Amino acid sequence: MSKELKKLLKQEIKKEFARTLLETEKMVPRYIQYLKKVYRRGDWTIAITIEGEDTKDPSLTHFDMLERIGLLNSKDEYSHRNSYKKYKLSKRGKNLIEKIFTEKS
Repeated sequence: MSKELKKLLKQEIKKEFARTLLETEKMVPRYIQYLKKVYRRGDWTIAITIEGEDTKDPSLTHFDMLERIGLLNSKDEYSHRNSYKKYKLSKRGKNLIEKIFTEKS
C-alpha cells in the first residue's frame, strides 16, 4: 500500500514539475523585461503592504524568483504605514543583462 502511494505521489510531483517548468519557460521574456527595467532605473521598488493591507502584487513572485536564482538582491524598507521591497541587480544579474543587450545588437 505504501509503495503504491509513493508511486502516485511521485507521478503527481513529476506532472507538477513539468507544468511549472513550462510556465517558467513562457515567462522568460517577462523576466528579461524586468531585468532591463531594473538595469535602466538602477533599482525597482514593489509595495508589499499599504496601510497594513497586502497589495498582492503579482510581479513580486517573479522578482522573488529572479532573486532566488541570484540575479537580483532585495532589501526590505518600511515607512510609517507601508512596507516595500527594493530590488537591485546583483553582479551576476548585471553581467547577464549586459550579455542580453549585446546579443540583441
